[in-house]
This record gives sequence, C-alpha cells and structure tokens, in this order.
Amino acid sequence: MTDSSARAAVLVDYSRVERQLGVRLQGDAGAAIVAVGYGRRTRTFSSAQPYDVVNRLRRDVLKELTATVDVRLAAGLHLDLGAQRGAQKTNRAGDPASLGDVADYTRFVGSAGLRYRF
Repeated sequence: MTDSSARAAVLVDYSRVERQLGVRLQGDAGAAIVAVGYGRRTRTFSSAQPYDVVNRLRRDVLKELTATVDVRLAAGLHLDLGAQRGAQKTNRAGDPASLGDVADYTRFVGSAGLRYRF
C-alpha cells in the first residue's frame, strides 16, 4: 500500500548558468518614437541531487519580441502603446510534472496609456 500524502525530505539545487542577450532599435517617425527589441535568455540547471527532478539537467530558452510606440498628441500629452511576445522552450516538453516557469509556454502582453507632463 502507498501513502500519497507522506512527506519526504528531498535536497534541491537551484544553481544555474544564465545567459542573456538583448538588442533594441529606436527611431523617430514624425510625432512618434518607435522602438523594437529582441531578447534571448538561456538557462542551464546543473543539479546533481538524484531526486531533484525539476532542476536535474534542465535547460530552457526564452525568446522575446517587443514593440513600443510613443505618440505626441499635444504639448506634454503622449500616448504610449506597447506589445511583448515571449516563448519559452525547455528540454522537458510533454512532461506532465512541468508547471509554470519550468514548462514550455507562450505569452502576449499588450499595454496602452496616456502620459501628461505638467
């Protein structure tokens, strides 16, 4: 018989090597300032703990694209628009135990706002 609610002490090692690269281009287009960017993050987890299934030999890559527009509507009044799309891939594709930051995912974030300087 198995007790699925039994607690077990398992050693976990969160150490990793993380590399990031980012590029951003910005330019004027009349009354607007337009910017686009690309970012890439690579993480390699090196846990040597035998029961650390989340971090043992895990690798993931996150790629992000961003775009922003700052439009001058009037003296001191600006409209800010932004979009960000990110996609992460791991070497754990299809693993039902992978959740959240450990799993493959795609996200899209949009934003809009007015800014007034007085």
